[in-house]
Amino acid sequence: MSKADEPVVPIDSLIRDALREKHLEDARALSGLTKHEYFAAMAMQSLLGPGVLSQASRPTGQYVAHESLKYAGALLAELEKQK
Repeated sequence: MSKADEPVVPIDSLIRDALREKHLEDARALSGLTKHEYFAAMAMQSLLGPGVLSQASRPTGQYVAHESLKYAGALLAELEKQK
């Protein structure tokens, strides 16, 4: 699993083991957003903030989503280089 696919808030191993005992094998699905998704949401929030994108250009949701994912990917790539 790449760092981008890790959950933002990982489930503690004790909780994960308890979930497995109850036959909830896919405990990862319960951990919420991945780091990539979280960083993209933060980038999107910034892009949609006041004064960032021109109201005259009226960017589409698709454009904002694409740019947000691009920024999130760039951040994760740089974090991987730091290792």
